[in-house]
Amino acid sequence: MEGIFRQRQQVYNKGEEGKMTKETFVKKLRKDLKHLEEKEIAEIINEYSDHIEQKVMNGKSVEEAIEDFGDLDELTKEILSAYHIEKKPQKIEDYINDFVKFVNEVTAKILTLNGSEFVSCLVEFVLVVLMIVILKLPIDLLVRLVTGAFRMLSPLLFGPITKLLEFLFDFIYLLLTFYVLHLFVRKRLLLKGED
Repeated sequence: MEGIFRQRQQVYNKGEEGKMTKETFVKKLRKDLKHLEEKEIAEIINEYSDHIEQKVMNGKSVEEAIEDFGDLDELTKEILSAYHIEKKPQKIEDYINDFVKFVNEVTAKILTLNGSEFVSCLVEFVLVVLMIVILKLPIDLLVRLVTGAFRMLSPLLFGPITKLLEFLFDFIYLLLTFYVLHLFVRKRLLLKGED
């Protein structure tokens, strides 16, 4: 009985380094099936999750159960071809559509929150934004230190190098800001019900 419990725990926990876990499998499958409707994705993921759990209960490891599906990219191609969708490289329109879909999902989720959940989420969001603003201080300090070092080298190059460094650090800061906000929204709103 303890062996079955341990194997069942493997389904939900990350495995050893380099081994495919159920969590990793589901995340990759969800990402690769993003061209399908969310309801269809959920049904497919539930089906494959049930297969994995069944195989684990029959004595296989999670990794062996996942390996039985074959190559994940091939599996995804087969699933998409069943829906007459060909996996293509993304175009700018795909990125825009993905963003619009993301905004719609977030909006729908916010509208389903009750009062206390909404206030809690709003407070967490404000704290995340505050952390992002505070993160700007060490970045500005780093820019000043680096540009100060260049000031000693050559006064002629100081201006252009300073502007370039400020631009690069601001760009990195902007990317980090979008990444952290996206991560917050996905984990706090979109993935909350799946945990």
